[in-house]
Amino acid sequence: MRMNSGISGNTKTISNDPTIYINISSKRQSGDAPEGSENWFVMINAPANSGQNWNILIAEARQYILKKLTRMLAVIVSSAQQKAMEYKKIKPDKDLKPFIHFYWELKGNELEKQWERVFPDGCAGILINLGDTCLTDNGSLSMEFGKTYVVGAMTSFKDSFIDNNTHLVGVCLKPATFINFYNYAPQNELTNDTIEFEKSNSFNVAKILNSPSDYFNQFFSERIKIKNNPLQSVINDIHSTNGQISIYELSKRNFTTVRQLERNFKKFVGLSPKEYSNIIRFQKALSIIKNSNKNRSFLDIAFECGYYDHSHLTNEIKRNTGLLPSQL
Repeated sequence: MRMNSGISGNTKTISNDPTIYINISSKRQSGDAPEGSENWFVMINAPANSGQNWNILIAEARQYILKKLTRMLAVIVSSAQQKAMEYKKIKPDKDLKPFIHFYWELKGNELEKQWERVFPDGCAGILINLGDTCLTDNGSLSMEFGKTYVVGAMTSFKDSFIDNNTHLVGVCLKPATFINFYNYAPQNELTNDTIEFEKSNSFNVAKILNSPSDYFNQFFSERIKIKNNPLQSVINDIHSTNGQISIYELSKRNFTTVRQLERNFKKFVGLSPKEYSNIIRFQKALSIIKNSNKNRSFLDIAFECGYYDHSHLTNEIKRNTGLLPSQL
């Protein structure tokens, strides 16, 4: 069996849509696999060895193969090792809910290494690395053990490499609430970036290990500086319209000018109001795509979310996720 959608022109890496060769010998020799099962020998083309990080390339290739097989065969194909990490979310104390979406913890395990992709959501975050050095920002930054990092709002996807010794703990802040806890540079200086925090703003490794959520609740309760969000009414208007509102209408509703609104959004959120609205609209479309049945047309979803046509929505998905709609 061969599934061919082309190979990458880059001879030093592996295509994200590889040609896949499959041999299932148990189709002819039933004794080659346990009763009720099959044995799959899977191969793809790989580049010559020129010093690449093969652990990373193998992890990437495994994900590409499983996603493509699932898409081409129209059934969920999974590896026995696919659950490569443990990820959980924890709600903050009620007094912190206006400012914090959730706390989260991510642990790798011994079964598999993989790249984990995060899509833009308009939020900033703070995290600490409690495991081995972890590659993030699409491989351009190494986060070291015991160090705290601030992650700015994103305008596109971001990949981190998760292996068996990865252990990250963090906080997802609500938009424009960074200022409630920290005196720091305007958020547009952090956009699409991950920056190591100075020691005075960092989390305490020894205290956080016992109970991250308890530690975070105490930490942020003690740090809160102001209890209002200067952009809350604007953000509410964007969410209530699923991002389908003009910047002029936003400024008019909130008794400000377009210029002042742009300035405040870049300062407190790190994005322009248009960029933030586009992310909320994209997130709405993504939710519909993931939860709708197959009878729902892509064009219908595009129109519901305010896109001109299916090509417009496809381009937005590719820009935000690096994937085609069929790969979601």
